[in-house]
Amino acid sequence: MKIIFIDIDGTITNSKGIIPYLSLKYINLLKKEKFKIVLTSANSYYITKTLQKYLGISDSIIAENGGVIEVDNKILILAKKEYALKAANILKKKFPILKENWTSKIRLSDYVFSRPNKKLVQKIKNYVANNNKLNVKIYDTKYSLQVIEKNVNKGVAAKILLKNLNLPFETIYAIGDSEVDIPLFAMSDVSYALKNSCEEAKKSATFVTSKSYYKGFVEAVKKIINKLI
Repeated sequence: MKIIFIDIDGTITNSKGIIPYLSLKYINLLKKEKFKIVLTSANSYYITKTLQKYLGISDSIIAENGGVIEVDNKILILAKKEYALKAANILKKKFPILKENWTSKIRLSDYVFSRPNKKLVQKIKNYVANNNKLNVKIYDTKYSLQVIEKNVNKGVAAKILLKNLNLPFETIYAIGDSEVDIPLFAMSDVSYALKNSCEEAKKSATFVTSKSYYKGFVEAVKKIINKLI
């Protein structure tokens, strides 16, 4: 049995955040090849779950950058939201320019700010990294700035998900485009970073596609399936 972890935003979408038909076509191709498909996202559980339903995928999901997983129709919350809320309040006072992202109100495990400029992102990351009492980590998803309990990420969530599934997977694949996908790449056998990925993600992946966004996703799926034939 084969399993593939697929990021959503920036991976199966175009540059405007829309999921084109071609992505659906190749997701269906993975289904035909008997892959267990796990959507992974830094987005909220409810948004990720809704997309899963619309895409016609019935397998597990990883949401909120690993803070929440759903396996066998059971929701497991892996990160404590109170840590994220406490840290977010401190960050708001330290960096008044930060604005809450609307999805924070519907999240189960983390807190999200609208993404500030890149220079400020790094400044905030450094501040959190040097303040162990906060017990959180900052992730730049390229769309927002996520605050989540330290040591919780997509890679950790994937390992817990696999343990709960308790199935003999031959190969673990992953496709993504940002720093939140790096821990997932690390625990996968074969990983693809898209051309539009950050440099850190590209360095962490097994392969880097020659195309960006959903076209890069299609390229990765083609290569994966061709190697199986």
